[in-house]
Amino acid sequence: MIAALASTAPVVDSTTLHSTFARWTRLGLWRRLGQRLARDWRLACGDAVLPSAVVADRRSLRSAPTAWTRGIDGGKLIKGVKLFAIGDKHGSLFELELGPANTDDRTGTRPTLPRLAALGFQGDLLGDSGFTGVLFATAALAELDRTEESQISLTDPDSRAMAAHTHVAGGYNVQIAVDAKYKLIVEQQGRQPSC
Repeated sequence: MIAALASTAPVVDSTTLHSTFARWTRLGLWRRLGQRLARDWRLACGDAVLPSAVVADRRSLRSAPTAWTRGIDGGKLIKGVKLFAIGDKHGSLFELELGPANTDDRTGTRPTLPRLAALGFQGDLLGDSGFTGVLFATAALAELDRTEESQISLTDPDSRAMAAHTHVAGGYNVQIAVDAKYKLIVEQQGRQPSC
């Protein structure tokens, strides 16, 4: 059956395939397709069409000298490119930007902002310490005032900072009770640590 399907499948040469892919990329088809899939997923999950906040992150990647304009990410000692991604709470990709690895995080994310605005997004842009600045600090302080919490976790809103030997990490305080004879867990409870 598979051999019969393979013999009837149309053969497309690689030049045609590459030129079609490049044309669709220039026209923004792949970007619009990804945004449409993210929107449909949000609606299927019962959320609004546009999120109230998105998260920005970046990753330095090694690349060949002929691949694109390269740079050296001094902190990670990677010679290549840096990928800037903006996504929502479901992990759906909203925007993507590529730059040399030595691009500053805030500078690399800046080209995505007009495209987010064109989608109608007017919420908060969240990020880690590489995206620091007055606007980010003001938004974080406003969120603390609104929620009356003492700390904010960008990865899991219910977790809290906890000391773990030599470092501090986000987590939960988990308690268990075991049977004295067989050492089996008979009760467990996970809760937020006191702030």
